[in-house]
Amino acid sequence: MNGTADKTVAEFFAGIGLMRIGLERAGWRIAFANDIDHDKRQMYVDHFGDAGGVHCG
Repeated sequence: MNGTADKTVAEFFAGIGLMRIGLERAGWRIAFANDIDHDKRQMYVDHFGDAGGVHCG
């Protein structure tokens, strides 16, 4: 591998997205995120704008 391969991760218990911020800064792409709390999901969507990529439950 030459180091240019896509790095993709699923973010479980996403909360408000703090892990996503760190992972994206390190070059990772979040393909899926979830949290059981509807309010946290809404904060995540408000911050990142990708309602289809974060699931509740």
